[in-house]
Amino acid sequence: RLAGAADVSVLVLGYTSQDEGEFVSPDSMAELAKNFPPPTPEELPIAQKLMASMIASNSVPNAMPPGGDRRVLTLHPEDEELIRAVAGVNRRVVVAMMGGSAIITENWRYQVPAILMLWYPGMEGGRAFADILLGKVNPSGKLPCVFPRRPEDLPYYDINARSITYDFWHGYRKLERDGAEPAFPFGFGLSYTSFKFSNLRLDNPVPDRQGTLICALDVTNTGNLTGATVVQCYVAVPDSRVERAPKELKAFKRVELRPGETQTVSMSIPVEDLAYYEPESGWTVEPATYRLIVGQHSLDGQALQAEFSIL
Repeated sequence: RLAGAADVSVLVLGYTSQDEGEFVSPDSMAELAKNFPPPTPEELPIAQKLMASMIASNSVPNAMPPGGDRRVLTLHPEDEELIRAVAGVNRRVVVAMMGGSAIITENWRYQVPAILMLWYPGMEGGRAFADILLGKVNPSGKLPCVFPRRPEDLPYYDINARSITYDFWHGYRKLERDGAEPAFPFGFGLSYTSFKFSNLRLDNPVPDRQGTLICALDVTNTGNLTGATVVQCYVAVPDSRVERAPKELKAFKRVELRPGETQTVSMSIPVEDLAYYEPESGWTVEPATYRLIVGQHSLDGQALQAEFSIL
């Protein structure tokens, strides 16, 4: 009833130290505490209670310790149920997720108009969250990982494995190779304004192997608010003779613009950063035609492209 009557419903959901994080055994607490500043006299009783609580929670017989990796990538079932219930009575819903890595949102994300990823923002996180919700701060964060639609789109994971061997296919590289569309691509992030990229140019389309590729482009704030975006440079090798990722991030730069303002952004990519590893000969820069892709995330349909060659 309250959610239906509210102008906006804000749900802050996610994980705690019981779901993910680094487990610290009780016998390691004394050593860990050496890294913290000594508590003030006022803080000392609180610190002592916290220490006792942590030791007690970590010493329950036959109990799984808190922390470690999450067993599932979705929110808790009760969290998803709450989202659907609130979205059923109020169309203006903001879901803020707290966690340390990708969260699968397929069971509910089409039912809400706004999703924010808080990560673990620390003691001032609530203030920062409020500033974004109220428009005091224009969001400009970009995802450091891909958010898949299904757990099957990621490498196989066994939480109980003592050892396991993986190849180099993971993250956005794996999803793009497999043709799996993500929920939110690597490097993705929204803003209260909009941006346009134009006029991509290269200083030298045939850089030397010991040289540096330098590119420049114009970035324009086409919206009504001051804001920032991150210009992301990806490189692909369409006709590579070896197995390589469809494209990889090689450079990025943040730029902040006033409404209507245009800035020229330049970025450098050392040619040696384009190398791949061969067991026999080590790091090798392949002679080939390369494609530079510059956009606001890894799957940006408006990305600019240019070709260059390594001889």
